[in-house]
Amino acid sequence: MTDRIKHAALAAFTALICIGFAGCSAAPSDIPGRTFVYEKDGFGSDFTIKLNGDGTFTYYEGAFSSYVGSGEWSSENGVLTLSENRQDRLCEMRFAEGGGSLLFCADGSDNFMYVKAEDGDRFLAIKD
Repeated sequence: MTDRIKHAALAAFTALICIGFAGCSAAPSDIPGRTFVYEKDGFGSDFTIKLNGDGTFTYYEGAFSSYVGSGEWSSENGVLTLSENRQDRLCEMRFAEGGGSLLFCADGSDNFMYVKAEDGDRFLAIKD
């Protein structure tokens, strides 16, 4: 079994387990207004994603970047999708929601400009 398949299976299993426990999953009602930080190194500092209550988001990959990504987010069936117009091209990044964190889903996702997230990488919710 390849590492990619293992990571996807682990992400799906984690999301399913968390959904089974009350209050464990990051339900869509828990997402607006939350900020998530990448569990690995950002591009010179923390890599954060902020999901706003109006369905928009911003992300900042770190201090070595002058780029602030932005667009609209949606959530359906436990999958969070960030949609961004980047250099006149629609880019989408998908995450499995679960356990107060977001798990990056590489399959079917574009990646970020400077930080290359791998399948199953976590973005952890932080208190604002």
